Parts: sequence; structure tokens; C-alpha cells
Amino acid sequence: MSTDTADSTPPPRCRRRSRLLAVLVAVIRRVDAVRIRAHLRRTERALRAADTDHLDADRRRRRHRALDALRRYRRRGEFPTNDAEPRRAAQFVGANGVPCAVAALLLADGAEELVDRIAATDNAVRIENLDDGPLLDWLDRNGLSRLRPHGSSRCTRPISTWSPTAAR
Repeated sequence: MSTDTADSTPPPRCRRRSRLLAVLVAVIRRVDAVRIRAHLRRTERALRAADTDHLDADRRRRRHRALDALRRYRRRGEFPTNDAEPRRAAQFVGANGVPCAVAALLLADGAEELVDRIAATDNAVRIENLDDGPLLDWLDRNGLSRLRPHGSSRCTRPISTWSPTAAR
């Protein structure tokens, strides 16, 4: 009589623990999604209310289009996850393939190559740490170079960095 089947089935205690961990991860992701949406809503409101008189007509038009894309991103409610870090850490493109808010704006503007390059070379990029480069150039062209005072100076934090594998 073979015991292979019995040996490969985890004991009931382990199955309960796995189910509990799965529920916990789902709750954490839901709470993070609510937090991210609220942050993006506040950010969008502040950016829409900001004075744009210093911008030329083209930058104002591009800014408005970018803020509309930000609204669509927020309403969609899909945010990047980070399964590699044991703590909450920004990801330009998450482990689930979902871009952060800034990357989503770039994609909506057709800058896929720039998103791919940043994700491959510095996926934890933070706008406030940049002095120059194509990302800041894009923000300036789109009338968003003044993101910093409004609290949107970084990509959206990932939904959850905690996972059962990271907790071991």
C-alpha cells in the first residue's frame, strides 16, 4: 500500500493556516487599494486646483489629458504589487505587471519604451531623487513638473509587499 498520497497532503492545521494567510493577504491588499485610491483622489484634486497660468496652452492641454488618465487609472483600481520587498516600497511596474500611477500616465501618452526602460533599469525610481532625465522631461512637457509640492512626487506604493513567502 502506497503512502505517497497521504504524505503529499498537508495536515489540516497547515491547510487552515494557509487559508488564513490567503485571507489576510487579500484584506491587506484591499486596505492598500482603498488607501491608494484616496491618495490619488487627493492628488488629482490638488493638481486640478493648482494654478496653471505659467503653462502655455499646449502644456495645459497635455496636463488636462494626463489628469484625465490619472482619474481613469484611479477608478480602474488596479495597482502594482511588490512581492520582492519585505516592506512597502514603490515599484514603477509591479510584480503583477501593473504600472504605478506615473507609469500609467506615460503609457497613456504612448511612452511605452520609456516605461520599459525605467522598469528594467530602476524599477524603484523616485521622482524626488531625480535631477534630470527623460522622466522629468516628460513631466515638464506635460505640465506636471510641479508634482512635488502636491504630494505626488513618487509612484503609487504597491498594494502589498507582504506575502506568505516573504514572511518565512
